[in-house]
Amino acid sequence: MPSYYNNIIQRAGNSPPNAAKDGHKPVECRVGETSERTVNAYMSYAKLRGKIREKFATQEDFAEAMGMDRSTLSLKLNSKSEWSRIEIEKACYLLGIQIEEVYAYFFTEKVGNSQQ
Repeated sequence: MPSYYNNIIQRAGNSPPNAAKDGHKPVECRVGETSERTVNAYMSYAKLRGKIREKFATQEDFAEAMGMDRSTLSLKLNSKSEWSRIEIEKACYLLGIQIEEVYAYFFTEKVGNSQQ
């Protein structure tokens, strides 16, 4: 796992919120893994999508505010591309997500899926 993910989790307090109430379970973070599929393959961005709708109405408007193409945002929200630390920080700023909430928005695994 890229070190910047560890830094974000550490800054969030190393204690992810109880995501089970949202129908999600926290992702097991393994230090040293760098595979994009390991990091992103089964992430749920449902909560993030809801926050985007709440604050920007459309993903297109949010992508513009982020300074990225709408197709790039779509890849990220569908776990086909990783979020960089800078992108996560900018998204949190634009969406009003507190550091304590980062894990719930960016590091929650989809329930019912397993890695292959």
